[in-house]
Amino acid sequence: MAKDEKERPLAAIVGERLKAFREEKGLRQADVAAAASKWGLSWARSSIAALEAGTRNLSMEELLLLPFVISELGGWSSPLIPPDAWIELSSTRKIQAKDVGSLADRLTAPQSDLNAEHPLTGTTLGVRRPDQVEADVDDDLYPRQMFAEDMAWRLFCARMYPGVGHRGWGHSANLGNDLELVARVAKKIENPSGGTASYGLVNILSWVLWKSPIEAERDRRTGLRGVLRGRGLQSAKGHVTRELISEIEAEAQKAWPVVNEIFGELVPIWSDGRKLDEWAHRARSEATRLETAADRQARLLEFKEKHPHENAALDEIVGEIKAARVATGLTYGQLADMILMPERTYEAIEERGYLKDRNEPRVRQYIKALARAVALDQEPLIRRFEEARRADRGEKG
Repeated sequence: MAKDEKERPLAAIVGERLKAFREEKGLRQADVAAAASKWGLSWARSSIAALEAGTRNLSMEELLLLPFVISELGGWSSPLIPPDAWIELSSTRKIQAKDVGSLADRLTAPQSDLNAEHPLTGTTLGVRRPDQVEADVDDDLYPRQMFAEDMAWRLFCARMYPGVGHRGWGHSANLGNDLELVARVAKKIENPSGGTASYGLVNILSWVLWKSPIEAERDRRTGLRGVLRGRGLQSAKGHVTRELISEIEAEAQKAWPVVNEIFGELVPIWSDGRKLDEWAHRARSEATRLETAADRQARLLEFKEKHPHENAALDEIVGEIKAARVATGLTYGQLADMILMPERTYEAIEERGYLKDRNEPRVRQYIKALARAVALDQEPLIRRFEEARRADRGEKG
Protein backbone atom coordinates (compact mmCIF):
# COMPACT_ATOMS: atom_id res chain seq x y z
CA MET A 1 0.00 0.00 0.00
CA ALA A 2 1.10 3.51 -0.65
CA LYS A 3 1.52 5.57 2.48
CA ASP A 4 -1.59 7.72 1.87
CA GLU A 5 -3.65 4.53 1.51
CA LYS A 6 -2.35 3.26 4.78
CA GLU A 7 -2.74 5.93 7.41
CA ARG A 8 -4.59 9.24 7.29
CA PRO A 9 -6.41 11.42 9.79
CA LEU A 10 -10.04 10.45 10.32
CA ALA A 11 -11.20 13.85 9.04
CA ALA A 12 -9.48 13.29 5.69
CA ILE A 13 -11.01 9.84 5.25
CA VAL A 14 -14.53 10.89 6.24
CA GLY A 15 -14.36 14.07 4.16
CA GLU A 16 -13.25 12.19 1.05
CA ARG A 17 -15.99 9.59 1.49
CA LEU A 18 -18.66 12.21 2.18
CA LYS A 19 -17.74 13.97 -1.06
CA ALA A 20 -17.82 10.67 -2.96
CA PHE A 21 -21.30 9.96 -1.56
CA ARG A 22 -22.59 13.43 -2.42
CA GLU A 23 -21.27 13.38 -5.98
CA GLU A 24 -22.53 9.83 -6.59
CA LYS A 25 -26.02 10.91 -5.49
CA GLY A 26 -25.89 14.18 -7.44
CA LEU A 27 -26.39 16.26 -4.30
CA ARG A 28 -25.25 19.79 -3.48
CA GLN A 29 -23.36 20.66 -0.33
CA ALA A 30 -26.42 22.66 0.70
CA ASP A 31 -28.52 19.46 0.48
CA VAL A 32 -26.21 17.73 2.92
CA ALA A 33 -26.34 20.70 5.28
CA ALA A 34 -30.14 20.69 5.16
CA ALA A 35 -30.29 16.97 5.99
CA ALA A 36 -27.83 17.49 8.86
CA SER A 37 -30.06 20.21 10.33
CA LYS A 38 -32.86 17.65 10.72
CA TRP A 39 -30.58 15.81 13.13
CA GLY A 40 -29.75 18.93 15.10
CA LEU A 41 -26.42 19.70 13.41
CA SER A 42 -25.84 23.37 12.64
CA TRP A 43 -23.89 22.83 9.44
CA ALA A 44 -23.79 25.42 6.67
CA ARG A 45 -22.63 24.76 3.11
CA SER A 46 -19.20 26.02 4.15
CA SER A 47 -19.13 23.38 6.91
CA ILE A 48 -19.66 20.64 4.33
CA ALA A 49 -16.94 22.14 2.11
CA ALA A 50 -14.51 22.09 5.04
CA LEU A 51 -15.45 18.50 5.91
CA GLU A 52 -14.88 17.37 2.34
CA ALA A 53 -11.55 19.12 2.25
CA GLY A 54 -10.49 17.29 5.42
CA THR A 55 -9.80 20.56 7.22
CA ARG A 56 -12.62 20.30 9.76
CA ASN A 57 -12.51 17.69 12.50
CA LEU A 58 -15.75 16.03 13.55
CA SER A 59 -16.77 15.90 17.19
CA MET A 60 -17.79 12.51 18.59
CA GLU A 61 -21.43 13.60 18.48
CA GLU A 62 -21.19 14.69 14.85
CA LEU A 63 -19.46 11.46 13.84
CA LEU A 64 -22.16 9.36 15.51
CA LEU A 65 -24.91 11.32 13.76
CA LEU A 66 -23.32 11.32 10.30
CA PRO A 67 -24.69 7.87 9.29
CA PHE A 68 -28.20 9.17 10.06
CA VAL A 69 -27.56 12.18 7.83
CA ILE A 70 -26.49 9.82 5.03
CA SER A 71 -29.66 7.79 5.60
CA GLU A 72 -31.74 10.99 5.46
CA LEU A 73 -30.33 11.53 1.96
CA GLY A 74 -31.29 8.07 0.71
CA GLY A 75 -28.54 5.93 2.18
CA TRP A 76 -25.45 4.53 0.49
CA SER A 77 -24.49 1.01 -0.52
CA SER A 78 -20.84 1.76 0.36
CA PRO A 79 -19.36 2.15 3.86
CA LEU A 80 -18.70 5.66 5.11
CA ILE A 81 -15.28 4.49 6.27
CA PRO A 82 -13.75 1.52 4.40
CA PRO A 83 -13.06 -1.29 6.92
CA ASP A 84 -9.46 -1.73 5.72
CA ALA A 85 -8.62 2.00 5.96
CA TRP A 86 -5.88 2.92 8.44
CA ILE A 87 -6.74 5.86 10.69
CA GLU A 88 -4.00 8.00 12.16
CA LEU A 89 -5.07 8.67 15.76
CA SER A 90 -1.91 10.58 16.63
CA SER A 91 1.68 10.87 15.54
CA THR A 92 2.46 7.62 17.36
CA ARG A 93 -0.78 5.61 17.13
CA LYS A 94 -2.85 4.28 14.24
CA ILE A 95 -5.77 1.87 13.99
CA GLN A 96 -7.59 0.05 11.20
CA ALA A 97 -11.19 1.18 10.72
CA LYS A 98 -12.58 -2.29 11.39
CA ASP A 99 -11.11 -2.03 14.94
CA VAL A 100 -12.88 1.24 15.78
CA GLY A 101 -15.78 -0.62 17.38
CA SER A 102 -13.59 -2.61 19.75
CA LEU A 103 -11.67 0.56 20.65
CA ALA A 104 -14.94 2.41 21.35
CA ASP A 105 -16.02 -0.45 23.62
CA ARG A 106 -13.25 0.61 25.99
CA LEU A 107 -15.24 3.78 26.75
CA THR A 108 -18.05 1.77 28.34
CA ALA A 109 -15.87 -0.93 29.91
CA PRO A 110 -14.00 -0.82 33.23
CA GLN A 111 -10.87 1.26 32.73
CA SER A 112 -8.30 -1.44 33.39
CA ASP A 113 -4.59 -1.11 32.80
CA LEU A 114 -4.27 -0.99 29.03
CA ASN A 115 -0.59 -1.78 29.34
CA ALA A 116 -1.29 -5.11 31.04
CA GLU A 117 -0.63 -8.26 29.05
CA HIS A 118 -3.30 -8.72 26.40
CA PRO A 119 -5.28 -12.00 26.52
CA LEU A 120 -4.18 -12.78 22.94
CA THR A 121 -0.49 -12.48 23.79
CA GLY A 122 1.21 -15.58 22.45
CA THR A 123 -1.12 -15.88 19.49
CA THR A 124 -1.07 -14.10 16.13
CA LEU A 125 -3.53 -12.94 13.47
CA GLY A 126 -1.90 -15.03 10.78
CA VAL A 127 -0.19 -18.40 10.73
CA ARG A 128 3.52 -17.68 11.21
CA ARG A 129 6.80 -19.40 11.80
CA PRO A 130 8.42 -18.67 15.18
CA ASP A 131 11.07 -16.51 13.50
CA GLN A 132 8.47 -14.23 11.88
CA VAL A 133 8.69 -11.32 14.30
CA GLU A 134 5.85 -8.82 14.18
CA ALA A 135 6.99 -5.23 13.65
CA ASP A 136 6.37 -2.69 16.38
CA VAL A 137 2.97 -1.02 16.10
CA ASP A 138 4.67 2.33 15.45
CA ASP A 139 6.78 0.91 12.64
CA ASP A 140 5.70 1.62 9.07
CA LEU A 141 6.02 -2.12 8.41
CA TYR A 142 3.38 -3.11 10.98
CA PRO A 143 0.22 -2.10 9.06
CA ARG A 144 1.63 -3.72 5.94
CA GLN A 145 2.10 -7.00 7.76
CA MET A 146 -1.43 -6.82 9.19
CA PHE A 147 -2.94 -5.95 5.81
CA ALA A 148 -1.10 -8.82 4.13
CA GLU A 149 -2.34 -11.28 6.75
CA ASP A 150 -5.88 -9.99 6.48
CA MET A 151 -5.75 -10.46 2.69
CA ALA A 152 -4.26 -13.92 3.26
CA TRP A 153 -7.34 -14.87 5.30
CA ARG A 154 -9.59 -13.37 2.65
CA LEU A 155 -7.85 -15.46 -0.01
CA PHE A 156 -8.09 -18.54 2.21
CA CYS A 157 -11.86 -18.06 2.56
CA ALA A 158 -12.26 -17.48 -1.18
CA ARG A 159 -10.39 -20.69 -2.00
CA MET A 160 -11.64 -22.92 0.81
CA TYR A 161 -15.11 -21.57 1.59
CA PRO A 162 -16.18 -19.54 -1.48
CA GLY A 163 -19.84 -19.49 -0.46
CA VAL A 164 -19.10 -18.21 3.02
CA GLY A 165 -17.12 -15.03 2.37
CA HIS A 166 -14.51 -13.21 4.43
CA ARG A 167 -15.98 -10.09 6.09
CA GLY A 168 -12.89 -9.53 8.21
CA TRP A 169 -13.60 -12.56 10.40
CA GLY A 170 -9.93 -13.13 10.98
CA HIS A 171 -9.64 -9.77 12.68
CA SER A 172 -9.78 -9.24 16.43
CA ALA A 173 -12.81 -6.92 16.16
CA ASN A 174 -15.01 -10.00 15.54
CA LEU A 175 -13.62 -12.36 18.19
CA GLY A 176 -16.24 -11.70 20.87
CA ASN A 177 -15.50 -10.57 24.41
CA ASP A 178 -13.88 -13.70 25.86
CA LEU A 179 -10.44 -13.35 24.30
CA GLU A 180 -8.91 -15.72 26.84
CA LEU A 181 -11.17 -18.46 25.45
CA VAL A 182 -10.04 -17.67 21.89
CA ALA A 183 -6.38 -17.79 22.92
CA ARG A 184 -6.87 -21.05 24.83
CA VAL A 185 -8.52 -22.70 21.84
CA ALA A 186 -5.89 -21.35 19.42
CA LYS A 187 -3.09 -22.89 21.48
CA LYS A 188 -4.80 -26.30 21.37
CA ILE A 189 -5.05 -26.44 17.57
CA GLU A 190 -1.68 -27.69 16.42
CA ASN A 191 -0.37 -26.89 12.96
CA PRO A 192 1.23 -30.02 11.46
CA SER A 193 3.91 -27.73 9.98
CA GLY A 194 4.58 -26.05 13.32
CA GLY A 195 4.38 -22.32 13.96
CA THR A 196 2.55 -19.95 16.26
CA ALA A 197 -1.02 -20.33 17.49
CA SER A 198 -3.39 -18.21 15.38
CA TYR A 199 -6.47 -16.49 16.78
CA GLY A 200 -7.31 -15.61 13.17
CA LEU A 201 -7.74 -19.30 12.32
CA VAL A 202 -9.98 -19.87 15.34
CA ASN A 203 -12.17 -16.96 14.39
CA ILE A 204 -12.41 -17.88 10.71
CA LEU A 205 -13.37 -21.47 11.48
CA SER A 206 -15.84 -20.34 14.17
CA TRP A 207 -17.70 -18.26 11.62
CA VAL A 208 -17.49 -21.03 9.03
CA LEU A 209 -18.91 -23.64 11.41
CA TRP A 210 -21.37 -21.62 13.49
CA LYS A 211 -21.71 -18.15 11.93
CA SER A 212 -20.64 -16.60 15.24
CA PRO A 213 -17.62 -16.21 17.55
CA ILE A 214 -16.76 -19.33 19.55
CA GLU A 215 -17.85 -17.58 22.75
CA ALA A 216 -21.38 -17.04 21.39
CA GLU A 217 -21.66 -20.68 20.25
CA ARG A 218 -20.43 -21.89 23.64
CA ASP A 219 -23.04 -19.79 25.45
CA ARG A 220 -25.79 -20.89 23.02
CA ARG A 221 -25.10 -24.60 23.55
CA THR A 222 -24.70 -24.15 27.29
CA GLY A 223 -28.07 -22.42 27.40
CA LEU A 224 -29.71 -25.42 25.75
CA ARG A 225 -28.83 -27.46 28.84
CA GLY A 226 -31.28 -25.54 30.99
CA VAL A 227 -30.87 -23.05 33.82
CA LEU A 228 -27.50 -23.70 35.45
CA ARG A 229 -25.58 -21.87 38.16
CA GLY A 230 -22.29 -22.07 39.98
CA ARG A 231 -20.27 -25.24 39.45
CA GLY A 232 -22.96 -26.74 37.24
CA LEU A 233 -22.68 -23.79 34.84
CA GLN A 234 -18.88 -23.91 34.81
CA SER A 235 -18.91 -27.66 34.24
CA ALA A 236 -21.35 -27.31 31.34
CA LYS A 237 -19.26 -24.55 29.76
CA GLY A 238 -16.14 -26.69 30.05
CA HIS A 239 -17.86 -29.67 28.44
CA VAL A 240 -19.23 -27.54 25.60
CA THR A 241 -15.84 -25.89 25.08
CA ARG A 242 -14.23 -29.29 24.63
CA GLU A 243 -16.89 -30.15 22.04
CA LEU A 244 -16.18 -26.94 20.15
CA ILE A 245 -12.42 -27.49 20.21
CA SER A 246 -12.94 -30.99 18.78
CA GLU A 247 -15.10 -29.59 15.95
CA ILE A 248 -12.63 -26.81 15.14
CA GLU A 249 -9.71 -29.25 15.20
CA ALA A 250 -11.52 -31.50 12.70
CA GLU A 251 -12.18 -28.56 10.38
CA ALA A 252 -8.61 -27.32 10.80
CA GLN A 253 -7.24 -30.65 9.56
CA LYS A 254 -9.00 -29.99 6.24
CA ALA A 255 -7.89 -26.37 6.18
CA TRP A 256 -4.19 -26.67 7.09
CA PRO A 257 -2.87 -27.47 3.56
CA VAL A 258 -4.50 -24.34 2.09
CA VAL A 259 -3.63 -22.19 5.12
CA ASN A 260 0.03 -23.19 5.06
CA GLU A 261 0.32 -22.74 1.30
CA ILE A 262 -1.02 -19.17 1.45
CA PHE A 263 0.75 -17.99 4.59
CA GLY A 264 3.95 -19.74 3.50
CA GLU A 265 4.21 -17.18 0.70
CA LEU A 266 4.55 -14.43 3.32
CA VAL A 267 7.53 -16.00 5.07
CA PRO A 268 10.31 -14.85 2.67
CA ILE A 269 8.85 -11.33 2.29
CA TRP A 270 7.77 -10.75 5.91
CA SER A 271 10.20 -7.90 6.49
CA ASP A 272 9.86 -6.26 3.06
CA GLY A 273 7.01 -3.73 3.08
CA ARG A 274 6.93 -3.19 -0.68
CA LYS A 275 6.75 -6.90 -1.46
CA LEU A 276 4.08 -7.39 1.21
CA ASP A 277 2.01 -4.65 -0.44
CA GLU A 278 2.38 -6.25 -3.86
CA TRP A 279 1.47 -9.68 -2.53
CA ALA A 280 -1.55 -8.36 -0.64
CA HIS A 281 -2.93 -6.64 -3.74
CA ARG A 282 -2.49 -9.80 -5.81
CA ALA A 283 -4.21 -11.82 -3.10
CA ARG A 284 -7.08 -9.34 -2.94
CA SER A 285 -7.50 -9.49 -6.73
CA GLU A 286 -7.63 -13.28 -6.75
CA ALA A 287 -10.01 -13.34 -3.79
CA THR A 288 -12.30 -10.80 -5.45
CA ARG A 289 -12.40 -12.90 -8.62
CA LEU A 290 -13.22 -16.08 -6.69
CA GLU A 291 -15.82 -14.29 -4.55
CA THR A 292 -17.49 -12.84 -7.63
CA ALA A 293 -17.64 -16.28 -9.26
CA ALA A 294 -19.11 -17.79 -6.09
CA ASP A 295 -21.71 -15.01 -5.85
CA ARG A 296 -22.65 -15.55 -9.48
CA GLN A 297 -23.00 -19.29 -8.97
CA ALA A 298 -25.18 -18.71 -5.92
CA ARG A 299 -27.45 -16.37 -7.89
CA LEU A 300 -27.77 -18.92 -10.71
CA LEU A 301 -28.74 -21.66 -8.25
CA GLU A 302 -31.30 -19.38 -6.66
CA PHE A 303 -32.68 -18.48 -10.10
CA LYS A 304 -32.98 -22.18 -11.00
CA GLU A 305 -34.92 -22.89 -7.81
CA LYS A 306 -37.27 -19.92 -8.14
CA HIS A 307 -37.76 -20.03 -11.93
CA PRO A 308 -37.23 -23.62 -13.14
CA HIS A 309 -39.17 -23.21 -16.41
CA GLU A 310 -37.44 -19.96 -17.36
CA ASN A 311 -34.07 -21.44 -16.38
CA ALA A 312 -34.59 -24.44 -18.68
CA ALA A 313 -35.93 -22.28 -21.51
CA LEU A 314 -32.94 -19.93 -21.41
CA ASP A 315 -30.53 -22.88 -21.41
CA GLU A 316 -32.27 -24.25 -24.52
CA ILE A 317 -32.42 -20.88 -26.29
CA VAL A 318 -28.76 -20.09 -25.62
CA GLY A 319 -27.84 -23.61 -26.67
CA GLU A 320 -29.58 -23.16 -30.03
CA ILE A 321 -27.90 -19.78 -30.58
CA LYS A 322 -24.52 -21.32 -29.75
CA ALA A 323 -25.11 -24.23 -32.15
CA ALA A 324 -26.04 -21.78 -34.92
CA ARG A 325 -22.95 -19.67 -34.17
CA VAL A 326 -20.66 -22.70 -34.37
CA ALA A 327 -22.37 -23.90 -37.56
CA THR A 328 -21.71 -20.56 -39.25
CA GLY A 329 -18.08 -20.56 -38.10
CA LEU A 330 -18.36 -17.39 -36.01
CA THR A 331 -16.11 -16.83 -32.99
CA TYR A 332 -17.25 -15.12 -29.78
CA GLY A 333 -15.59 -11.91 -30.90
CA GLN A 334 -17.05 -11.95 -34.42
CA LEU A 335 -20.61 -12.45 -33.19
CA ALA A 336 -20.17 -9.83 -30.49
CA ASP A 337 -18.92 -7.32 -33.07
CA MET A 338 -21.99 -7.94 -35.24
CA ILE A 339 -24.32 -6.75 -32.49
CA LEU A 340 -21.94 -4.19 -30.91
CA MET A 341 -21.51 -6.20 -27.73
CA PRO A 342 -18.30 -6.70 -25.70
CA GLU A 343 -16.86 -10.13 -26.39
CA ARG A 344 -16.72 -10.98 -22.69
CA THR A 345 -20.46 -10.29 -22.41
CA TYR A 346 -21.32 -12.70 -25.19
CA GLU A 347 -18.98 -15.30 -23.72
CA ALA A 348 -20.80 -14.90 -20.39
CA ILE A 349 -24.14 -15.45 -22.15
CA GLU A 350 -22.98 -18.78 -23.56
CA GLU A 351 -20.86 -20.03 -20.71
CA ARG A 352 -21.99 -18.41 -17.44
CA GLY A 353 -25.76 -17.92 -17.55
CA TYR A 354 -25.51 -14.17 -18.07
CA LEU A 355 -29.13 -13.82 -19.25
CA LYS A 356 -30.43 -15.28 -15.99
CA ASP A 357 -29.11 -12.26 -14.17
CA ARG A 358 -30.82 -9.66 -16.40
CA ASN A 359 -34.30 -8.13 -16.34
CA GLU A 360 -37.02 -9.24 -18.76
CA PRO A 361 -36.75 -6.39 -21.33
CA ARG A 362 -32.99 -6.86 -21.49
CA VAL A 363 -33.32 -10.62 -22.05
CA ARG A 364 -35.78 -10.05 -24.89
CA GLN A 365 -33.40 -7.55 -26.47
CA TYR A 366 -30.48 -9.98 -26.30
CA ILE A 367 -32.46 -12.92 -27.69
CA LYS A 368 -33.71 -10.88 -30.66
CA ALA A 369 -30.28 -9.46 -31.47
CA LEU A 370 -28.48 -12.78 -31.19
CA ALA A 371 -31.13 -14.65 -33.19
CA ARG A 372 -30.81 -12.15 -36.05
CA ALA A 373 -27.01 -12.43 -35.97
CA VAL A 374 -27.06 -16.22 -36.46
CA ALA A 375 -30.07 -16.24 -38.81
CA LEU A 376 -32.54 -17.87 -36.41
CA ASP A 377 -36.25 -17.06 -36.31
CA GLN A 378 -36.56 -14.92 -33.20
CA GLU A 379 -40.33 -15.29 -32.73
CA PRO A 380 -40.34 -18.95 -31.55
CA LEU A 381 -37.47 -18.17 -29.18
CA ILE A 382 -39.24 -15.17 -27.66
CA ARG A 383 -42.49 -17.13 -27.40
CA ARG A 384 -40.75 -19.98 -25.57
CA PHE A 385 -39.17 -17.49 -23.17
CA GLU A 386 -42.51 -15.78 -22.45
CA GLU A 387 -44.34 -19.09 -21.89
CA ALA A 388 -41.67 -20.20 -19.44
CA ARG A 389 -41.91 -16.95 -17.48
CA ARG A 390 -45.69 -17.27 -17.26
CA ALA A 391 -45.41 -20.91 -16.13
CA ASP A 392 -43.07 -19.96 -13.27
CA ARG A 393 -45.36 -17.16 -12.14
CA GLY A 394 -48.61 -19.06 -12.49
CA GLU A 395 -49.83 -16.73 -15.25
CA LYS A 396 -52.05 -17.76 -18.15
CA GLY A 397 -51.14 -17.00 -21.74
